[in-house]
Parts: sequence; C-alpha cells; structure tokens
Amino acid sequence: MDPSSAEDVTRAFILEYSTLAGHSIYIYHYLLTLDDEVAHIWSQRWNLGKTVFLLVRYIPFIRIATDLCVNIRIWTLFETKSCAALVWIFSPVAYHFQISAADGAFLLCTYALLGAEKIHSAILLALYAAFTVPLLVVLVLTTVAAKFVPPELLSSDEQHDGRACHIDYGDKLLLYRKINDYLVIVGTVVAALLGVATIVMRYRNQQSSLINVIRRDGGIFYLSAIALRVSTFILALPNIQMHIYNLIYTAQYVALPMLAAALILDLASGGVKAP
Repeated sequence: MDPSSAEDVTRAFILEYSTLAGHSIYIYHYLLTLDDEVAHIWSQRWNLGKTVFLLVRYIPFIRIATDLCVNIRIWTLFETKSCAALVWIFSPVAYHFQISAADGAFLLCTYALLGAEKIHSAILLALYAAFTVPLLVVLVLTTVAAKFVPPELLSSDEQHDGRACHIDYGDKLLLYRKINDYLVIVGTVVAALLGVATIVMRYRNQQSSLINVIRRDGGIFYLSAIALRVSTFILALPNIQMHIYNLIYTAQYVALPMLAAALILDLASGGVKAP
C-alpha cells in the first residue's frame, strides 16, 4: 500500500470511530438525563423555552441517523436520489438547526435577563437572523455543489469500501467551510459578549437562581463554544491534517447541544421557567 493510500485509510478510520464515539456519548448523556427531562420539561405548557429545548435535544438524533448512512460504512450502496435526500437532511436541516438551536437556548436566557420585553425580542431576533440566515445559505450552496456518483460508475475499490454514498463536493467545499466556520465563530462571540454585558450591567450584584445558573452553565457553554469553534476554524486551514479537524468537529457537535440542554434543564429544575 502506498503512503497516500495508507493515509486515506487512517483518516477514514479516525473519522468513522470518532463519529461513532461522539454519537455514543450523546445517546448515553440523553439516557442519563431523560428522567430530569420528563420531570421538569414535559409537564410544562408549550412555550418558547420548551420548544428550544426539544429542538436542542432531539435534532441531534436526526443528524445521527443521517450521519450513520452518509459517513459510516454500512456495506451497502444507495441510489443517487437517496444519497441526495440524506445529504439535504444532514446539512441544511440537521446541521443548521442543531447549531441554531444550541445558540438560541442562550439567547433565550439573555432575553429572560433583559426582562422579556418586545423590543428586546426584536433586537435578539434580528441578531439571531443576521448569522443564521447566511449560515443556511452557505449550507445550501455547499449541498447544491455536491455531485453524487451513481453506483454503476464507481470503481471496484469504491464499490467495496463500505460507504453507501460517494459524494464529490468539488473545489468550493473548503471555501464554503471557511465561511461557515467564520459565521459560527462571529455569532458565538457576539452572543457571548451580549450575555456578559447584560449580566455585568444589570445583574452584577444579584444572586438569583436564574443569574447563578446562567453564569455557571452559560459561561461553560460559551467558553467551550468559542474554544471549539475557533479550533475548528484554525484546523480547517490547508496545512492541517483533516483527521485532527474531524476530531474537534465531532467534539463540537456533541458537546454544545449537551451543554445547551443542560442549561435549560438546570433552569427548569430550579423552578425557573423560560419565556
């Protein structure tokens, strides 16, 4: 086996096993906290907080299901239409709303801190849309650029490599991925600064349960989000090995929904209801 082939195999195995490990951790965390969810979330009336929580909590399962079909060896071949449908679900739908829902959970807490007034909701909604809409556009462009190779055109090695879908994203993938990472980082930093400014300016000397939970869990989320997303952006540079990028990428999309759900669960268990 030549060095380039050996490197490709190594990257494929690292991607596959890191992805499976990430999915296993998320499912384990879900089962571990399901009792708290039933006790503190399911009994609430439908409101914005409950809706955001359920999006944060359950969209990752859509991502896991499609990820297992697209990126993991399942030793079968799908037709191009099936692959296209899976990629559309995986990227613009599951990927986008997983990111948006996690950040939305913390903007929701900022909204509660600001007094849940209409003017504040308009400002936060505009801020939210300023980053999520361009992000969705980039993801759609990435998916549109994808070319799905029919099973009959695959080489013998590709037909027996275990993957159900063979996708060529073309030369624009790196550009779209950089734009995507940049938008996510900027949105995270702006939301974090807004949350910090709100607490410092209005609640610096207060010790309510809402403030304490947001300071603790919100701080953990945004420090983790900024660290992981900046790392993802740096590791996307051409001279960085792709399998290292994939490890950080997997950590990001496992940890952040867990932290976002934990914040809302902690608020609910403390008797604090989201707007």
